[in-house]
Amino acid sequence: LPVLTVPGRAEQRYPGLETHARLSPSGNYVLAVEAPTKGRHGAVIVDTRTGKLWRVPNPTYPSIAWSYGDIAMVDAGDQLLACDAARRACERLRPKRPFLMPTN
Repeated sequence: LPVLTVPGRAEQRYPGLETHARLSPSGNYVLAVEAPTKGRHGAVIVDTRTGKLWRVPNPTYPSIAWSYGDIAMVDAGDQLLACDAARRACERLRPKRPFLMPTN
């Protein structure tokens, strides 16, 4: 059960997320994967400053990583998304496969 702890704020629990998560290089965001449900098992981004959760617009079984800055990479097999966490916007990329995901 992931828990966000920020000084001066109550702990925030995220029971719907898997424990596998990645902190952005800036420390402002956490990239994680939702626990599987009937309709979704997708990536999410949590803003560590506000605790707000944003669902990345791909609902199925992703591999996740941070690229540079606050750009999240979400590979769901049939598509690769580059998501700007601050703008809450994703762009679909069309890389030649196979490729390596960045790690952190």
